[in-house]
Amino acid sequence: QRTSKHHAKAVSDTENGTKVEIKDRKKMVVFFTGGVTYAEISALRFLSKQDDCPFEIIIATTKLINGCSLLKSVAHTLDNTFER
Repeated sequence: QRTSKHHAKAVSDTENGTKVEIKDRKKMVVFFTGGVTYAEISALRFLSKQDDCPFEIIIATTKLINGCSLLKSVAHTLDNTFER
């Protein structure tokens, strides 16, 4: 049963076929040290919305990484490597 396309599902199926209300799902915290990409966040949100996912996934990170910040980080690391 879904309340709407943009709202959380009211119930979720578990492996044994029973219905579990979303508020009854266990919470899983996924913490990324050093950063996480938007694609990784999207993948975890997708998994959390699946009917057979028994967890509400909470994402925490020290930094959001995009293409520009990733390249700057790699360039900085390479500069430090070649200066030695």
